[in-house]
Amino acid sequence: HAMDQGVAADYVGNLLNMLLPKMEGRNMKKRLQALHMEIKRFYEAKGVESRLQTLTRGMIQKTKAPPKLRAKAAELRDLIPFTKIAADKFLGSSKPTEEAAKKMAHHLVELYGTLSSNAENRAEVMRENSRKFCILYSGLEKHFTGTKLWRIKPKFHLMQELFEMTKGA
Repeated sequence: HAMDQGVAADYVGNLLNMLLPKMEGRNMKKRLQALHMEIKRFYEAKGVESRLQTLTRGMIQKTKAPPKLRAKAAELRDLIPFTKIAADKFLGSSKPTEEAAKKMAHHLVELYGTLSSNAENRAEVMRENSRKFCILYSGLEKHFTGTKLWRIKPKFHLMQELFEMTKGA
């Protein structure tokens, strides 16, 4: 719950918010449709079962609230691999904020992959990726101080604590 409805929902909401201006379309409605089409293509290519049926501005960010994708936990989990693909495709390396968001997608994909892994070094991989993810997120929060973007919430601390306490495989 701390991951799917907390950290992942916040990250995905912020990332989609960052991707929207890069989508084709003259207005927000068209850009949302273009982004949803990217997601649908991902679903088809990967055979994803838990799918977002629609994508609205309010699902990504409600008025006067920080970005947070409002979706079911399974829908969020199944979007995590999409974040890396979309970040790599649409975000540049010349902008530090975009580069940070790209790296965060990598760490989040690694975290989710490791959660279902039996690898011998599983605990250390989870700790390392959660630390790097949180450091990058914290940097974006500082960069966007005074805005509602990239806000760290209590579930980030819970997630980090859980990964730090994880022992062995």
